[in-house]
Amino acid sequence: MRISRWVTAIVLGVVFALAVSGQEANRQEIIPVDDPAYRYLDLLLLEVGLPQPSSFRPYSAEEFNEYIDLIPLDRLSGPGHELLELLIDRLQPRMVVNPAGGLGFSSSLQTSLEYYAKTDAESEYIFSRGDRKPMLSFPLELWFFDSVYANVTFTLKEDYRLSSGRWEPITYTSGETAPAPAQGNYWNWFSPESNLLELDWYFPHRALISTGGPHWHLTYGRDFMDVGNGSTGNLLLSDFPDYYDSIILSTNWRFFKGTTTYVYLEPWLTPTDLARLSSGEYFMRLQDYGLPYKALMVHHLEIRPLVNYPRLPQIGIFASEAIMFGSQYPQIRDFNPLMIFHNWFEYERSNDSFLLGFNLVPIPRVELYGEYFLNEFDTSYEDGGNYPGATGWLGGVRGMYATPFGVFSGYAEYVLTDPLLYNRYHPLLKFVSRRRIWSYIEPDQMIYVDKPIGYYTGPDTQLVSVGISYERPPRVEAQIAYSYIRKGEKGTESTYAETPGEETPTGTAWHSHVVDLHADYTPLPMVTVGGSVYLVFDSNLEHQPGVSRSDIQAAVHVTLRAGASR
Repeated sequence: MRISRWVTAIVLGVVFALAVSGQEANRQEIIPVDDPAYRYLDLLLLEVGLPQPSSFRPYSAEEFNEYIDLIPLDRLSGPGHELLELLIDRLQPRMVVNPAGGLGFSSSLQTSLEYYAKTDAESEYIFSRGDRKPMLSFPLELWFFDSVYANVTFTLKEDYRLSSGRWEPITYTSGETAPAPAQGNYWNWFSPESNLLELDWYFPHRALISTGGPHWHLTYGRDFMDVGNGSTGNLLLSDFPDYYDSIILSTNWRFFKGTTTYVYLEPWLTPTDLARLSSGEYFMRLQDYGLPYKALMVHHLEIRPLVNYPRLPQIGIFASEAIMFGSQYPQIRDFNPLMIFHNWFEYERSNDSFLLGFNLVPIPRVELYGEYFLNEFDTSYEDGGNYPGATGWLGGVRGMYATPFGVFSGYAEYVLTDPLLYNRYHPLLKFVSRRRIWSYIEPDQMIYVDKPIGYYTGPDTQLVSVGISYERPPRVEAQIAYSYIRKGEKGTESTYAETPGEETPTGTAWHSHVVDLHADYTPLPMVTVGGSVYLVFDSNLEHQPGVSRSDIQAAVHVTLRAGASR
């Protein structure tokens, strides 16, 4: 598309133009959202009585340093000081610099041998594809001048039809239905009929370039994102999808952070989608412009009003406005970072929403947190003429305690999502990330993988989860968690219809009790061994009254690393 080429050219031009101005040192590396550095920082801030620093992730290394500067060192325990030293060391770039200067390079290689097992051959794995270790991971990192960073990471995993979990439904184009084939007991390197066509060659899932300086940052490319403060997931934007293609511009200060982002989402339509659209039935004034386009725009503001008074109870507040555009190419005003999306009244081609959240630390080591996500509401004067209401709630408490023997932490969390959350009549307006993939497993065919960009179980869910963790970084990590999930019959694939009065869960609720036992041990920097065991009990299985199932599932791995990257 011509407009996307212009956007790419403009962004890259800005990046390299800014690079020549330079800063004292290049700290523009983007730290992946699953890196332990985030957990270390959260634990350190919680120990001294400060809330989560920013609910919009990932951070650059420079942003990490600015949050580390918030920590009053006199309030850290001895183990806290050790954890801080470990965090600072982890954020240091490990690169080879060319003799002339201006260019740094780093690379590494990681491989994992992982075994999957379960006692019930008919069940689907409760963990997602993202929880599986890649067979190979090969990052290439570059630092240009003093203020530009680039990363492309090649990861090799199995075909989705071999590795999808319960919450990752696949749409087939040749009539095949879930569960995916070869979901039995096997090694990730050696599936039942191992061949190269069983692998997912559609990488990279991480490819980006970034620039920035003190208090600001610009990132362009493909990476994971996570917006919110949940322990089990987030309501607006989570790291559950495989990737996001985005432009992110942010400015962060001691008491404030503002972020605006544009996220391109793949606009594929399934045969079912096309059939529904051809019927010509649209709600209110919704229109189908017939153009292959889907994108999300987010404005995210955060304040920490008491950060300069660390002896007082601390609070952080964040708010996001997000809008999903679909079926029509963007207009120039769509990129205005200061506009209120709702007030465009673009209901013919958009789906807007609002997120409000808080982190409250009444005393050091204890934090209360919550999120409220508003996707739609119907006021009294509209008298039912608007879209039916759709909201989500998430709240919990977490705490930590550092000892000479390691760091203990825990959480308790409750999540509620309405039956029509993330949904809309037009498929390109749903808060869903869709990948279109050619699968070579027989029968080879095009498949579609849909994932909510928000909470991983999607709409129509009640969840209670508690967990306790122990870690002695960087060698030992262990966790036990219990989750109770009530899943109604509505999903993002459901037909969007006005159903006033429906409450979560709808229909026959599928009840799941899941106990997750996880441990990792890293005896040497280049070796990690570990795994997870899941105890799963389901009742009203797949919404069938009276049908139950018990299952024990496991994933154990050995991971080897070589090279300089993290």
